[in-house]
Amino acid sequence: MDKLELFNALILVATPVNSNGAVATSLDQPLAETGLDSLDLLMMGIYLSDIYGVPEEIAKEIDLAARQAYNTELPPDTRAKARTFLSAAEKFRTSLGVPVRIYTEEDAKQLPIGTQYLWQGRIPAIRRGAPGGKK
Repeated sequence: MDKLELFNALILVATPVNSNGAVATSLDQPLAETGLDSLDLLMMGIYLSDIYGVPEEIAKEIDLAARQAYNTELPPDTRAKARTFLSAAEKFRTSLGVPVRIYTEEDAKQLPIGTQYLWQGRIPAIRRGAPGGKK
C-alpha cells in the first residue's frame, strides 16, 4: 500500500459514514480540495497518534532511560541497562519508520549522512556531511 492509498484508507476510517466522500487524488493536493473539514483532520490526527504514538507511560520510561544512559554520576551497570532499553525502544520505533532519537553529538556523527533523526528525542534533523563533501 502506498502513502496515498494509506491516506485515503485513513480518511475512510476517520470520517463519518454520512460524510461527503472525501478523497485525496495526490499527496500534493491542498487539504481544502479533499472535502475534509477540521473535525475530520482532528480525527485523522488522533488515529495516527494511536497508530504511531507511544503510550505515555512508555514515553516516560524512554525519557528516564535517556537521562540515565549518559549520566556519569550513575553506576556503569545502571547506564548500561538504560542504553540497552533505549536500543530496544529505538529498534521498535525504526520498525515503524519513526526516525531514531539521538541525544549526543557523538551518536549523531555515527549515523550515515542523510539519515533523519530526532535530536534530543524531539527536534527533527538530518545528518549532514562535513563542508566540502568530506565525511
